This record gives sequence, C-alpha cells and structure tokens, in this order.
Amino acid sequence: MTDPGWEISQGLVYNEPGAPLQRFMQAYSLGTPFLEDAKLCAALGSYWPSVAPDATRTFTPLKDAPGFPYPWPTIVPLTDAEIGMEEVRGLGRLPWDGITGPEARTVGGSAVVAYQDIDRADYITTQDRLTAHLTARVDLAETKARVLAMSAVYWSLGIHDPEFVTRFGERAVIEILKAKSAWAVLSFTVVGPGDTGLAEAERAAGGRLAGPRRYEFRIYRPGAESRDPADIQKVLVEIAEDVTAYTDGRTVLLRRDGGPWTRDTTIPTSTSTS
Repeated sequence: MTDPGWEISQGLVYNEPGAPLQRFMQAYSLGTPFLEDAKLCAALGSYWPSVAPDATRTFTPLKDAPGFPYPWPTIVPLTDAEIGMEEVRGLGRLPWDGITGPEARTVGGSAVVAYQDIDRADYITTQDRLTAHLTARVDLAETKARVLAMSAVYWSLGIHDPEFVTRFGERAVIEILKAKSAWAVLSFTVVGPGDTGLAEAERAAGGRLAGPRRYEFRIYRPGAESRDPADIQKVLVEIAEDVTAYTDGRTVLLRRDGGPWTRDTTIPTSTSTS
C-alpha cells in the first residue's frame, strides 16, 4: 500500500521457488492520485527527488504565504535545457513539466525576468507534455554535484551556515532559507571543455576550477514583481542585482553586476565527493 501524498510504499521481491516473498520499503512509488501534487512538491525544491524535480527556477521566486514570503530557495537546480529555456538538438524544447522556464527581458529600460504565473500553470493541461527524457539522465552523482555547486555559490554570496547558527540559534534553519531565498537562479548550465566564458573568468580571477563537473550560474536578487500587461500568463520580476558564477563545488568564481571577477576557496567541502 502507498500512503497518499508520499512516495514510500511496500515492495515485493520473489527470489526462488519455495522461498517466501521478501517485503521491503521503497522510495520510488508515487502515492498521490493527483498530478497537481507533483507541482507542489517540485516547488518545494525537489521534495520528491524520485518523481518531482526542483521547480523553484520555473516560477517567480517571490512566493507569498499568508502574511510573509515563504522561503523556497533552489536546492537541486535543473539545467536550462531541462526546464525548456533552450532547445535540444532535433527535439526542440523539453521542459520536464511542460512549462517553459523564465526569460530575461528588458522592459522600459529595466532588466526583468518573465515567469509563468504559477496560479495559471495547471499540470492537468500539460500532462501530455510531461517528459523525463532529460531529467532521467540525472543520476545520484550528478544530483549530489548540483547540490554542492548550489551550496557553494550561496556560500560565496555570503550565506555562511555556521555564522547563522551562532547568531540565530534554533532559528538558524529558517533564517538560512530566507537568506538563500533572497536570490533566484536565472540560468544554470553544465560547462564543457574549452568554454570561453570559464576561461576568461579563470584568467581574470587568477585561478582555475578542477574536477569533472563544472557549472555556470546566473543568479539575481529579485526586485519588485508585476503583471505582464501584454500577457496574462506572465509575471515580471525586476533584477536588483545580477551575479554570474562558475563553480566545481569547491571553488567559486564570482562577478557581481559586471564588476571584477573574484575567487572564493573558503567553501567547506568533502574530498570524498566527485
């Protein structure tokens, strides 16, 4: 049986004739009969990593709960291709949930990001476009690498968890979430060999990234949110501060608002990760 709202269920395995059935708990079953539940859990930063990827990049970062902004920072970022911001050769756009990710625009001389209005994004209407073609390729090692890369960038933005624990005590967790939610990931891509942008950042920052997995982030601090007057489906969020970062999970190369590149090697890491 499956507990509705969760993905924990009972699995069975039969090994050989005459042996009893072996029962075990599994974490890859989808317990809810409601497709919209996948949207809710994805919006919470991959709450169900087996079935609902992190959708915090797809919708506006200014998510209001009753009385206060609810902190939903990106935890396991999906790439631009995985949320349909860029095309896959020969296949077009393949957003995992059928909803295309954000788009950077200039409106009235100001830099903004256009998002699909989450209140007008109904997964029931996109179920024929749901696809795991790209997200199914994200294995455990890649998931861990993305979590560490995202964490490293937050650290380089000045969000140091131990300092929050010292300052806030038992409230440290919620304060860390709030601090991370003050930033939104606009773009996330895997950096391949010979990337010219990374090479320039390494030259300017005076250090190189290492390891098999390297990523580029474009992160911004959200300003005011408004409705798109030309499209009822869209909301616009101002870019108050624009940041570009490259990281391998151990070192971060960071540039704020087109300023000089800096290199941060203070990120706490484990040598056991790859």
